[in-house]
Amino acid sequence: MSTSYAVLPVKFKAGQKFHSAQSCLYSNQIEPLSFPGLGAERCSFVSVGVAQLPGIYSRDQLMAVRLLPKHWAAAFKSNTLESKALEILIAEELTALRRRKTALLGDEAQALRWVHGDADGIPGIVIDDYGPLVVMQSGSPVGDFILPLVTQALMTLVDKPIFERSSGQIRALEKLPERTRWIRPANSHGAREDKSGWLANELSAHALPKNRFVS
Repeated sequence: MSTSYAVLPVKFKAGQKFHSAQSCLYSNQIEPLSFPGLGAERCSFVSVGVAQLPGIYSRDQLMAVRLLPKHWAAAFKSNTLESKALEILIAEELTALRRRKTALLGDEAQALRWVHGDADGIPGIVIDDYGPLVVMQSGSPVGDFILPLVTQALMTLVDKPIFERSSGQIRALEKLPERTRWIRPANSHGAREDKSGWLANELSAHALPKNRFVS
């Protein structure tokens, strides 16, 4: 079932300009949004300025808009976006990121920092591929807002177990609760079989060993 997301227009404050190297816009650069559709997360997809830069607005953060890939701008010209369309955009971005990083590291790399938040155009989200297992985490309200869409996109791209480990000091600073859970448990329907036995030996049903999976 597809969910509709509002895309709200955001204006720059007088005298403020966007610099191409920026991955975010600060609250003193833009006019604040007041919209009941922000919901409990107090976040929304937005298009910024005349260029209609795509991003995610967070009302309670100094980094008020975390920018998304610029080539998504065409999709953000609409007043609403369907979750299925967003999942496709994210899946395409994840595929491109993996292709670029694999080309740099080579096919023999045993682990890969697949997504590193704003630097990779998926703000607030970190995804590590450890070979037999993918671990993802959110470190901000923006990350929590986009996480369900990233999760759905990721599940279309990999057939291995996926674990969320959204915990640590960064979530405490953001006053967000810790969350650790299986998204796709080991040896569940749709997960690739653990032929090496590595997962069976290393993972319990509820937790991961802390010394191995801290990013």
